[in-house]
Amino acid sequence: MPPAELPFTRAEYAARLDRVRAEMAARGVDTLLVSAPEGMCYLHGYTARWYRAHSSTHYPPLAVTVVRAGEPGLLHLDFARERELLAATSLVDDAACYELALYDGDGAGAIDQVAATLAARGWLAGTVGLELGSSVPNRAVSEQVQAALVAHGATSFVDATAVLRVVRRVKSAAEIALLERAATAADAGLTRLWSTLEPGRTELELWAELVGAMVAAGGEPAASHELVTRGGLGLGHALSGRARIRPGDTVIADPCGVVHRYHANTCRTFSVGPGDAGDVREQRIAGGAVAVLCEVATAGTPYGVVNRALQEYYREHGVWQDCLWAGGYELGLSLPPDWVGEDGFDVAALDDERLVEAGTVTSFHSNFRLPYVDTVVFGADGTRALSTLPRELLVAA
Repeated sequence: MPPAELPFTRAEYAARLDRVRAEMAARGVDTLLVSAPEGMCYLHGYTARWYRAHSSTHYPPLAVTVVRAGEPGLLHLDFARERELLAATSLVDDAACYELALYDGDGAGAIDQVAATLAARGWLAGTVGLELGSSVPNRAVSEQVQAALVAHGATSFVDATAVLRVVRRVKSAAEIALLERAATAADAGLTRLWSTLEPGRTELELWAELVGAMVAAGGEPAASHELVTRGGLGLGHALSGRARIRPGDTVIADPCGVVHRYHANTCRTFSVGPGDAGDVREQRIAGGAVAVLCEVATAGTPYGVVNRALQEYYREHGVWQDCLWAGGYELGLSLPPDWVGEDGFDVAALDDERLVEAGTVTSFHSNFRLPYVDTVVFGADGTRALSTLPRELLVAA
């Protein structure tokens, strides 16, 4: 097969690996088993749609990238049938960086081979870090893997979930460029939805309009279902269904635009016909908070200062007591089943110790009865929102 076409340069991937090794050293981890799909993708590009996370017990989830302190390159272990997919999506070098020695259908044998491979390289000496916070592998397989590692000589373990999550928190310029493209795709989908929203159409029909327009704008499937539904914030975690839109409905659209697995979340609420005056006002206030955030949240500013400014804004407009949640969570590289990252902030928390960090990216939720979300980039020169859509209730005639 031809070499994989990766979204980043080899130099960027090498720099990521250097930062991972530095974080391992700071945490006393000698061998790191990276099992989270996002972590593997971040380190060398590997991308799949099936990681065996919730599959038959005959097919244990055992894809793992191993980083060893003091050793060059990466070792990737996976089932032999994924060899072609690895070649198509990953920069891992067959001869130098990974071995495909695991046999499909033999769970116990494959688990033992993982441990035996690491033992043969002397990589079980010292402290082994496992990503216990990852859904891959599941608890049953994780316990079997740890038992096999012990049987092959490992004696010290630590939960190393934080290693990749800390390293991935600050985005490079190239990552932010992908997030900008993802936000553009989300805007295209929401604009298409806005223009086709009318009574009689089902949620799923509108969802198809949304997703089709995002793909046409350069997007791809998201790690979670891109929601279109009737109702308010309480249905924000629903799945789009067959309910038909009626005159006077409010409709939530909550997609992430995605480019090379980088997610930018934009949520808007639409009104089918003239919106309720209270909803119109509330959504305008919700969207107006974005400007406050962008003005106050400069690099090095304590989050307590940012949150006080936002609380003051909401109080000045008489709505702070009605705010169901204001804050955000990290966005970036995500694979199913979730796009919610590790870090975030809550406007209700007056934390003066934690500082805004340049290069971080989060959603910003300004949620009342109806939801509102933008994606914001915290930069050295200030904070900016990526969506260009109006910051208000969007009325479909």
